[in-house]
Amino acid sequence: MGNTKLFTNKVAALNYMMETSGTTPSDMQEKTKAIGFKVNRGQAYRWANKEVSSPRLETYNAVCKALGFTSKTDNGQIIIAKKTTPLIKE
Repeated sequence: MGNTKLFTNKVAALNYMMETSGTTPSDMQEKTKAIGFKVNRGQAYRWANKEVSSPRLETYNAVCKALGFTSKTDNGQIIIAKKTTPLIKE
């Protein structure tokens, strides 16, 4: 599948989603707040600096939703894909 990407951990997947969507930590905070689950921008910096090894599933799912990605796990790998229509309009 051409629009999917595989990862072995959630931190790498989160950093990829933010980077490819051009989302800054402040943007991510606002986008997650807009869907009712605010993720503090400081958390995004901790992901980027690899200070967090395993984000909560609830946090991970909120970022996926806010940035317009789908995610599933298969045989220990995280598979993410960009939705064709983002949930949060720019």
